[in-house]
Amino acid sequence: MSFLRGAEFVARAQLTWHKPVERLEVEIPVEGELLRAYKYGENLEGTVLIVHGMTLRGIDDPRMDNLGRAFASLGFAVYAPLFPEVAALKIREYTSARIAQAGRWISRQEKQRIAIFSASFSGGLSLVASCRDLRDELTAVCTIGTLGSADTTLEFLMGQEGIDDYGTLIVLWNFIGMPDRVREALLVAAADNGLQRAEPELPAFLKTMTQDERDLFYRFRNDRAFRLNEWHGFASTQRYRDLHAQISPLPHVTPVPFKTVLIHGQQDNVIPASESETLGAAFEKSGSDVHALTTPLISHGHGSMGLSAAAHAVRLAAAFGEFLSAAADNARKRLQ
Repeated sequence: MSFLRGAEFVARAQLTWHKPVERLEVEIPVEGELLRAYKYGENLEGTVLIVHGMTLRGIDDPRMDNLGRAFASLGFAVYAPLFPEVAALKIREYTSARIAQAGRWISRQEKQRIAIFSASFSGGLSLVASCRDLRDELTAVCTIGTLGSADTTLEFLMGQEGIDDYGTLIVLWNFIGMPDRVREALLVAAADNGLQRAEPELPAFLKTMTQDERDLFYRFRNDRAFRLNEWHGFASTQRYRDLHAQISPLPHVTPVPFKTVLIHGQQDNVIPASESETLGAAFEKSGSDVHALTTPLISHGHGSMGLSAAAHAVRLAAAFGEFLSAAADNARKRLQ
């Protein structure tokens, strides 16, 4: 049954094939402010909290809306709060605590334990919140392409070249010291990429900069050795060590009472698949119930064909099925 549930979720998520689902705008209290959020569907099977990634559209990203409707089509109540700092591409140590507060409120609202679904950097922050603060309110956690350690992930991002540099731009903009105009140019470049602007704004912005500023911008973007040297300088500071402890899931892995599903694309060129593999090994060593899957089917549209692709699709559906079955367990017990 779990495999069939997972296969249906994959089909709905990929084909945007959803039953009619009501979407309401709600507010979730977190640290004295009200986070704007969407709620999808009714709680027939359980409750899922979706934590959005570093996208400037936040919860209004069509991919987020599609996920909300896919889960709701399977009978889950879905909450998708907007975390303003994440939508502004800011990597902050306090975000995991805010995720935990939102999760607690949702758990009380639905009068049951909940599941969390997230990806990339937000997936790491969600795991920190889950292991440290939310362990008793959760049935399951599923992450897609998340990090285990900020050390290895950010080193990888700073050292990459010749591929999509969205993640690299965000890390540089967040942490490395540079003139304000150069920092602004990095943000404009990241926005061009993330929003997939038909007419990029970076060329016009670069014309407003001095030649020295433009040279430094291009050096940050194109000179791998320079970029790594700047990164190593920041990584040696106490500020980074404090941040690392708050955004890296690995230091927080302990025996947990919820199901953990870690899915990662084999050819992920933003966060390498080895991050989820290391995390999976740590959860397994702790005695936790974990399912880690590396697959070619979700890495930037690249995948195999024929029987090989079919076999990978079965494994992917099975992984999602385990998450969904664990997410529904609490609701089924409540109805008995």
